[in-house]
Formats: sequence, structure tokens, C-alpha cells
Amino acid sequence: MNKNFHEWYLEVCPNPNEGQTEKRIACMENFAKTATVEDIKFLLKLYNKLSVDPEQLDNFVELFSKEDPSFSKKNEEERTLLAGAALLEIVENSGVYDIGELLAISSSFAYEQVPFPEIMDAVRRVFDDDRRSLRENSDKQNRPTLSVAGLPELKEYIEENEWEADAPTKLLQVLDSVQSGLQAIEKRIAEQEGQQSIYKEDSQLLWWMLSEWSNSLGCSLKSLGKVEGSIVIGYEAAQFVTNYPGPYAMEGVLGKLISLCKGAQKKTAFPDSVMQIPPILREKILKIAKNSPILECLPLCNGIVCSHNAEKAEEWYPKFRREFLKIENESFTSYQYAWQMYLEILTLRCYENCYK
Repeated sequence: MNKNFHEWYLEVCPNPNEGQTEKRIACMENFAKTATVEDIKFLLKLYNKLSVDPEQLDNFVELFSKEDPSFSKKNEEERTLLAGAALLEIVENSGVYDIGELLAISSSFAYEQVPFPEIMDAVRRVFDDDRRSLRENSDKQNRPTLSVAGLPELKEYIEENEWEADAPTKLLQVLDSVQSGLQAIEKRIAEQEGQQSIYKEDSQLLWWMLSEWSNSLGCSLKSLGKVEGSIVIGYEAAQFVTNYPGPYAMEGVLGKLISLCKGAQKKTAFPDSVMQIPPILREKILKIAKNSPILECLPLCNGIVCSHNAEKAEEWYPKFRREFLKIENESFTSYQYAWQMYLEILTLRCYENCYK
């Protein structure tokens, strides 16, 4: 559990009983060990104080009430903190950390403020660390030593004709050694395949960046305005990523390519940006996002889906804003749209490829 949890917990419970904080931590750690994508979606809703499924809420409350009967379902602030802290525990220490990071950061676009902002700050730090480690730690892995130990001994046993009372024991020793060698080879192969995947990803991104060309639209990025270009660039960048949660340098790539597009860098209202998405790209996004179970966590894709077939923003945006955007300022820069589009498409790809 994050080292700051004790301090955060004092904000919602200034005078905890003896062992109370430790019980909360144990419950969240156990929850994170078996967490699913549905659990992450639930935690995000609870953390952002949105309506949640009553049965899911009861199950979550029961985790804590079993360990501490005094736990109250009515304490909304404590529930909110525990949801956020459980989400952070998933990001920091569980096997579904990558989709947890991507869902949490993608969904944060829809909120002006979040409860206990230190939790989201911590999620973003973990996200950055994980992105860096994909490449920076690739040469620091503890690779097992490959050996054929055991096979010479087997040859010696056979030549000396020592297959008597201790033969089974000797044979098992040899087989154990061979098995260890095979496991080391399998691990080395998996590591090499992972590195090859990263090299392929880097080379494809580099060629795309140097080409200054939109694969989706079949045109130069220089022919696009910054508003439509930002969505195109964010979408296409995510298509090259297969190692999650993605490369650390992507922000620089997006910024460089957006600078190629026509027009000045200025803020554009959310509905105006959505309505300017090229039809070809809109269809591609609808195809992968429309029926996705994680769509509610992806504000930009959700806006694209809700605006489908609409001729004017007034036909869909007022209802969408009431239901999905908890922000005062609805205008964003081209870079912010590109980054958000990249994150959301990457989240969809991560879910489809790893968790569906």
C-alpha cells in the first residue's frame, strides 16, 4: 500500500481505533490481488462520486465490514478515499496495472477536480515510471545462465553402467537440471521477443513521424488543420503501440507532429472539436469504441459515439455534458486533444488485446 495512505486516512478518520488503518490496508491489498477491469471501472465511479451499481457497492463495503464491523457504508468520504487508494494499489502492485493506469488517466479528462488529488498524482507518477522502464530497464534484466549441466553426468552414468539402486535418483537429478535449462531458455526467448517488439514499435513510430503522413486519411499532415489533425495524430500514434502502457517519449512525438498542421495553437471547445473529426476517422473510432464495455471511461470516444449522425452539436452535447463531463472549462488545446485521443485508443487496444 502507498506509504501516504496513513496520512490520507487521517483526513477522513482523525481518530481511528487501534488496528483500524491496518485492517483497511489489508482489505484493499486483498481486493487488488484479484481485481478485474469491471472492478477498476467501479472504483473509478466510486472515487469520482458517481452513481454505482448497488450490488457492487455492497460487495465492496462487505470487504471492510467483515474485518471491522464498525465500518459504515454511510461514510461517503471514507468510501471515496478507499476506492481511490484501492485503485492506486492496483496500479502499483497488481497484474492489471497497465489497464488500470490507462483507464484512470483517460477518465480524468472529464473531471475538473477529483477527491484526494494526491491519489491521481501518484497514479500519473507510476504511469510515467512504467513507461520509462519499458525501455530504460531492458538491459538491466536478471537473465538466467544457460547451461547443459546434467547431460554429461547422464552420459557418464550410462557408460559406467551404474544403473542400479541409485539409478532413479540420478536420473531425476539429470532431468531436473535439463528442465531448469529449458526454463532458462524459454525465459530468454520471451525477453528477446519482448525487446524485438519494442524495437519494431520504435521503428514504426519513427518512420511514421518522419513521413509526416496520415495513414488513415492518405494525406500529408501539413494539409490538415490543427483541430482535426490533433485527433488524427493521437489516433494513429496509438496504432503503433503494442507494449503497454506505451512509450515515455510519446508526448514529444505528438507535439512535433501537431506543429506541422495548419493554423495557430489555440483552444477549441469540446463539441466543436468532436464535430470536426474527419468522417473516415470517425467511422474507424466508432468501429472499435461504440460497443466497448469501457466506453464510459473514455470521454472523447464517448463524445464521438454520442455525436454520431448529428448535424449540429446542439443535438447531442447538452445531454452529454450533463451526464459525462464534470468540468467548467470545456475548451482544450490541440495538444490536449491529441494526447487524450492517443490515451483512449491505447486504452481500447490494451483492453482488446489483453483483457477482453
